[in-house]
Amino acid sequence: MGEFKQEFRSVDQGEWVYDFTGSETEPDIKTELRTTEFDEWIDLSIKEFGAIKWIPKQSVATIIMAGTISGFMFYDLIGLNPALVALIGGCLMMGFSGEEPSEVFKEIDWSTLIFLAGLFVMINGMINIGLIEILSISILNIAGRWPDSLHIAIM
Repeated sequence: MGEFKQEFRSVDQGEWVYDFTGSETEPDIKTELRTTEFDEWIDLSIKEFGAIKWIPKQSVATIIMAGTISGFMFYDLIGLNPALVALIGGCLMMGFSGEEPSEVFKEIDWSTLIFLAGLFVMINGMINIGLIEILSISILNIAGRWPDSLHIAIM
């Protein structure tokens, strides 16, 4: 039998390793993943929320999410505003969830929503007055002939 070594390393799928008996075995990926440091978290989440089962609502949510992402990609071609695409996706998601709207509204973090709305208004104003263009030209001038250092200039 081989000597036991006190070292750990990841094992690639399909790589043959010697198990503790000395015989060659191919590691089971599910067992490998299960024995990671997150196994306690997985057990706690399964105990807390139960095992995930695919239900028809998840299929509908997946279709709505794919449609919303497609809407964001092609909003110019279909003649919509990105905010309208997000609103349509959110309303469809809420409509098909089967929950009462009052319960859904209780779960919304309103302070973050108001912060983001204000941020978007402020950025749009900065674009309209030309401040974003001035900042981008200034950053490009700081970077100079070395575009590789542009990320440093942005910081």
